[in-house]
Amino acid sequence: MAESPRLTLFPDGQPESSVDREKCTALLLSCGADLQRFIDGPWSSVETMLRYLGRIDDVASGRRPPFVVLTRINPLALTVPVMRRRLCDALVNLRRALWVIYVPDAEPFFFRNAASLGDFDLLGDSDPPGAESVRVWTPENGTNGRLPERYLVLTPRTVRDKYLQERVITLWDEAEAYPLEPVTSRRISAVLPLPEQLRQFSRRRDS
Repeated sequence: MAESPRLTLFPDGQPESSVDREKCTALLLSCGADLQRFIDGPWSSVETMLRYLGRIDDVASGRRPPFVVLTRINPLALTVPVMRRRLCDALVNLRRALWVIYVPDAEPFFFRNAASLGDFDLLGDSDPPGAESVRVWTPENGTNGRLPERYLVLTPRTVRDKYLQERVITLWDEAEAYPLEPVTSRRISAVLPLPEQLRQFSRRRDS
């Protein structure tokens, strides 16, 4: 039996244009995302987002890791790795998520910049004309524990086929190799200071 669809997080929000949102959604659904469980804010701050996500069991517990889709990719070195590190520092089990970068046509320099900052692994040498190989990007020195921090790269030309599905299965196997870690509001607040009234609530709940 096929596994049930997964939650999808958009820390930066969904793609800006309606065309890109449509294409991104279609690709995610083919990868196993749940259309009814897209969480995309808007967020007033990263701190607000983290406090909200920390209340979602699939995110905090890591027992059913989500997709995390990053859409803010310029400048690359200061956006994608920084956001991933910020989320994983506060919500450690997001290391077990499948991390995705969606690259719209409006970002023509992404692949050149990414190649200068890391390596691409390609899958799908016999893609249809006009389609792109399924790419996975690994930044240099991008490790979180024992495993590299990989990103599935989707574009408007990515094809929903067996190559994409195979790569998603491989990435889930890698991501879920991370051990589950217990997460409490005390651990989150150690990384992300809370307002005084929330700190008092956290102490009562953890006591």
